[in-house]
Amino acid sequence: MSTIVSIILFGCAIGIVLALITISLNKITGRIFEQYGGRLKDANFIMNERRPPESWVEPFRRQLAENQSSHDSSTRIGMRAKKLCLKRLKFLLKFMERGQFYDTDKTRNNVLRSLRSEYERWSAADGLQLIMDEGEENSEV
Repeated sequence: MSTIVSIILFGCAIGIVLALITISLNKITGRIFEQYGGRLKDANFIMNERRPPESWVEPFRRQLAENQSSHDSSTRIGMRAKKLCLKRLKFLLKFMERGQFYDTDKTRNNVLRSLRSEYERWSAADGLQLIMDEGEENSEV
């Protein structure tokens, strides 16, 4: 009798462990797809809008709104924003270079050329221009 109980308990324990592993793998997989989707969405936004995604610049816009008193503080905020945007774009470029999700080499080359062009443009831009709202002459960045 105790052998049967032991086998049943062992089977239940294995079932619980396998269920937990399955749940964990599903969460991890979902997280990975979410991150990939976010990066692809950011790349698409940058190529179409020719400016940083909102999630990249919104914290700096809030800082500017809170610190409108000083030109120096605005300049520092702009410099930090530019540094972060360039860092994120460089990371995005590396991600897109390594990606195996292109239909053709031509597509891959066009995407990379567009993102590199934005990196060069942002490098030459004033930091405050990168964080301006849509209606504030973003085409001049």
